[in-house]
Amino acid sequence: MKKFLIIGNPNAITYKDFFPYLKNREVFVHSANDTINFTMLFIADGEIKQAASVWYTNINNTHSFRDLKLDKKYDADKYNHLLNYDCINVDKVCDIPYDYDGVIAAPITVLFYNPQQFDIIGNADANVLPSGWSGMTKEFIDLYRSQGGTGYYKLCHRFAYYITKDGKAKIPYKRILIKRRQS
Repeated sequence: MKKFLIIGNPNAITYKDFFPYLKNREVFVHSANDTINFTMLFIADGEIKQAASVWYTNINNTHSFRDLKLDKKYDADKYNHLLNYDCINVDKVCDIPYDYDGVIAAPITVLFYNPQQFDIIGNADANVLPSGWSGMTKEFIDLYRSQGGTGYYKLCHRFAYYITKDGKAKIPYKRILIKRRQS
């Protein structure tokens, strides 16, 4: 395979035809300052537009990755658990606990860090799911709708979902399922 370095949309991380390359560590993600803050400027219809961008490459340069510093201690009362799989949800990469050995549903930006730090388990958007993953239930969808949710979700959709500690039905934005590697 030829070597490449491509500028692309960060959401491509979850595309079903692309995610398996990331999971198998055949392609890596790089960004500016480990966030989606690299902005690509282009001209469309005579106007300057901008879009969030990241670098995708198959050039294995793992020494250029930084380890994610994990300094949060796991507390079951502070982390929501998904209802469709045995894992916790983490809304910010910086909140990944250092002492949790189970599966974590993390934001896609977790892939900007050292790929050797976590095992990639799956991604619902790409339909790469671990054994035991289940779809949305009628009870959850009814609760979501009763609380004013308007997204198009239906029975058995594969997206991650949970109920917050205060009873709010939540469907987090694109999650990568990871597991911390044991040293």
